[in-house]
Amino acid sequence: MKYFSLFLKNIFSGIWYPVINSLFPNYCRVCDDILWGGRLAFCEDCLSEIPRISEQRHCKVCGSLYFVDENTLCQHCGSGFHETVYFKKNISRFSYMGPIQKLILQGKFHGRLSCWTFLGKEMLNDLLEQDWDADMLVTAVPVSRKRMAERGFNQSDIMGRIIARGLALPYKANCLKKIRNTVRQASLNHIDRINNPVGSYQVTNNKAVRGKGILLVDDVFTTGSTVNECSRVLMEAGAKVIYTVTAARRDLG
Repeated sequence: MKYFSLFLKNIFSGIWYPVINSLFPNYCRVCDDILWGGRLAFCEDCLSEIPRISEQRHCKVCGSLYFVDENTLCQHCGSGFHETVYFKKNISRFSYMGPIQKLILQGKFHGRLSCWTFLGKEMLNDLLEQDWDADMLVTAVPVSRKRMAERGFNQSDIMGRIIARGLALPYKANCLKKIRNTVRQASLNHIDRINNPVGSYQVTNNKAVRGKGILLVDDVFTTGSTVNECSRVLMEAGAKVIYTVTAARRDLG
């Protein structure tokens, strides 16, 4: 009965959400003004007040705003991190705080798919400023079957498709699969966050990633352990280079 109810909820959301959203328009998550002209999440004025990581001094590897030295490396990246890093660079659009944190939580736990559409478009703006090789492909960090059944969507997949379309790069939805359920990262301390994702992901088709550069999309980068584990198995499958792309960067300090 539980899963049948979730199924009906997801069908309802997928079919009727666009209609309902047009009849009952979105409101700015900061000032509560009605959003017109297809705007999502924030009005133009409030969005302009939210700082982007690219506009601030940040670590050139992981995007951290803290402990940056003269080489633009944070303390963790400058000291070799706590583990081997398999991705070349992480690109995050926002800091995980204030209205962006609220937006992500609302999108994740209340099924507001427009949140992920907004974030995907914002992430694309950073990526359009860079040159990408023609052999790049875009993929997303997968969720478990259990999480997919609970939510009915994978937010990283939604954002990944927007990014791939905007960059005119191929999108591969099933490069990775999650083979082990893990404890929620948010409930763990720093060291446990590093170990939690290990052995949880598997490449589904080595041929599809061999020799490719990959943009790996996820929602939030904290310790980087999840995207790093995904990057590890992709590199072992023959990927050439991995760039991780996240909507937000959460610094633990």
